[in-house]
Amino acid sequence: MENQYKRDFKPSLQKLLRNICLACGLSQREVAEALMVNRSTYSYYESGKTSPDVQTLRILAKLYGVPATVFMFPERFANMDANCLKRGKRSRKPLPNPQWFGELTEDEKSVIKELRLQKDGETHG
Repeated sequence: MENQYKRDFKPSLQKLLRNICLACGLSQREVAEALMVNRSTYSYYESGKTSPDVQTLRILAKLYGVPATVFMFPERFANMDANCLKRGKRSRKPLPNPQWFGELTEDEKSVIKELRLQKDGETHG
C-alpha cells in the first residue's frame, strides 16, 4: 500500500500544481515570484523533476486559497475540477506576488529568501 502511495503521489502532485495554477489564471513566473524561487524551480515542481517541500506546499495553499491537505493528498484532488477546490470560503482571489507575507518580519523574510537561494543552488548546482 505504501509503495502504491509513493508511485501515485508525484504524478498526482504535478497534475494538481498545473491544474490549480491554470484555474487561478497565474503564470509559472507569478507563482515562482510568490514562492520567492526561480521560475525554473517552480517549473521543476510541475514537471516532477523536483518536489516542493512542506513549507512550499503550505505557501501554495495560502496563495491559492485552498486547504493544505489538497497538496498533502494530491491523488485525491488531482482529477477534480480546480473550481471545485476553490468553492465556498476558500475561493478568495490568489495574490500574484509575495506581498501576502506581510505577517512575517523582515528578518523572517530574509531567512526564507536565503533558504530558497540555498535550495535553488543545491537543486541546480
